[in-house]
Amino acid sequence: MKPLFKKRLEGTRAADIGDDELLRVGEALSIDVPFLRAVFQRAASAAHSALDKLWIGYEQFEKSLGNPPMAQKILAEHMPRYVRGKSAYKELQAFFSGLDHTAIAVPISPRNVKQQAKLMAKWNGVLQYERTNPLKLGLKDFQARVTLAYQQASLGCAYHAELWHDFADWLDLAGQREEAGACLRRAIERFLPNDLTLRLLSAHRCELGSVPPAPASLEAADVIYEKLLDDMPKPCPLALINYLAFLRRQRGAGEFRAAFLEAAESSAHCTWEVYSFVAQTEYHVFGSAEAAAKVFRLGLERYGEREPSLLAAYVNFLVGSNDLKGARSELCQGVLDRLRDSVRDKLASRSDPRNKESLAFLWQKWVRMERYFGDAASIQRCAAFRDEEFRNLQRDQEVEEDLIAATPSAPGFGLSACEVTECFRFEHLLPQTTRVATLAPAPGTSAA
Repeated sequence: MKPLFKKRLEGTRAADIGDDELLRVGEALSIDVPFLRAVFQRAASAAHSALDKLWIGYEQFEKSLGNPPMAQKILAEHMPRYVRGKSAYKELQAFFSGLDHTAIAVPISPRNVKQQAKLMAKWNGVLQYERTNPLKLGLKDFQARVTLAYQQASLGCAYHAELWHDFADWLDLAGQREEAGACLRRAIERFLPNDLTLRLLSAHRCELGSVPPAPASLEAADVIYEKLLDDMPKPCPLALINYLAFLRRQRGAGEFRAAFLEAAESSAHCTWEVYSFVAQTEYHVFGSAEAAAKVFRLGLERYGEREPSLLAAYVNFLVGSNDLKGARSELCQGVLDRLRDSVRDKLASRSDPRNKESLAFLWQKWVRMERYFGDAASIQRCAAFRDEEFRNLQRDQEVEEDLIAATPSAPGFGLSACEVTECFRFEHLLPQTTRVATLAPAPGTSAA
């Protein structure tokens, strides 16, 4: 209850009337007793600050009807709801403490991100508590109460995608699929037009709303994806990847491949990640290792020099398809190309950090592959290739024999302690090592 109204209520004695007076008033006004009882019970089972005074008024009402045994029975039946209301009110007071009810939704920016995070965290606590149904309401009232809580939270947190996702999820659980879809569309159109997660979720809802999907649903999903590709800042490879996955699921291999070829020619969203996705789809879904390799080769022709991660993805594919010979060949060529550029840069007194990082990345990957899947001789051949090619490249650049370096430590091969650790990585596993960086306490903490 708002403080002003609470003060006015406490300052008046108008509600303090006796049982006889209340009974006479009821008879004179022809009050609908069942309706008034239902209103009292509903109000006396909610969570609010005037609950104790309202319960006193409800007791007075029941006792004034002239049937003490019935009044006692009804009050005893409803007492647990009143107790739950008091308990829930105390819990909600804690959740609402420090929450700014007057906050107006504004876009999240670096300047207000801490304030917005605190506001969203407060509302999350309230919403998660309400979703436990602490008042033990009936299904219809429970759904309405939680829906109202989400609507109240949106007044201050409309630019938080997680709020709309959880709200739509709640409506879905309540069996209100149309309302959930409308909730997401409203969030996208009014507040978060460039939120990729919400837009992809909206498209998925259209596609997967029924099994099998209706033609109208597929057409709606098509429109959402096409508009997504038009609206999103470029490049946005994940938008294109999801659109291609949709075409493959619903339209088949022909449309999937045609759309990819068209995107490769004209779409700003078609980055190296799209080539990797299409290649893996060809292999894992359509079962064609040859087509997958061709797609990887197309991507490497376009992005290979700039994106070592695409070459790494291709190598992973070759290793996964038991083609270690092909993987060695690709890594060998990738290392050689970048080593050649590094030697040129060194002789010209230039420095290209990207090339140096690519060289170290591919070299470490090659060493790891030979260490885990090759034999001792292959590791030796790998190191011999590295050193010999480095010397030969310097000779090609007419470096004097006395000045030729024996090993390529300067261009960036994995020779530092940190890089040696990387050479022993497997998946997410790294060997433990004693270094300051691994032993230093995290920022904001102190050593024990």
